[in-house]
Amino acid sequence: MKERGKLSLVTFNGRRFDEPLLQERRALQGFADPLPEFLSLDLYPVCRKVFRYASETFRLAILAERFLGHSRDEEPSFRGEITPRYRRFLIDGDETWIEPIREHNRWDVLDTMALSLWILQRGLEPQRVTNPDIALGMGGFFAERHKKAEAFLSLRRAAELFEEEGVNGGNEEKLSVLGKHLKRIES
Repeated sequence: MKERGKLSLVTFNGRRFDEPLLQERRALQGFADPLPEFLSLDLYPVCRKVFRYASETFRLAILAERFLGHSRDEEPSFRGEITPRYRRFLIDGDETWIEPIREHNRWDVLDTMALSLWILQRGLEPQRVTNPDIALGMGGFFAERHKKAEAFLSLRRAAELFEEEGVNGGNEEKLSVLGKHLKRIES
């Protein structure tokens, strides 16, 4: 992607993990800093806003499973093993140590891109949103960024979906939040 003559860097939790790691590696190897050339979008804080009412966790693999229908069931769980596996690879050069890491990273890249497109599509076309919690999260996301037209369309979609569901025990608080967002964009 290019915007205003700059390349875009899309990450998931990149500000906390990828960018500092890239900066450290760059400095160790004496390379020039390429990051000023990039427009950076960290999808993690976007997901925390958009899915705040629809998910209790914001791990990429979980969001991909719930909202994209992609499951990593076949992927071995090796949380906590990444650093030891990488160190073993550095010691003996045996690529079998890092193959699961490569596969995990491959899925992270694919899921990050798919999730960013999923959010973008629903931001541009709120009528595609079928979950009122997501429409509410998107409306709040846009309202906080003073994108009044986008916020209004997403919040209107949330109201339509909540109305279809009918008011039940969990929606009164969300309807109150919806009203607060609408007041924010009216002012």
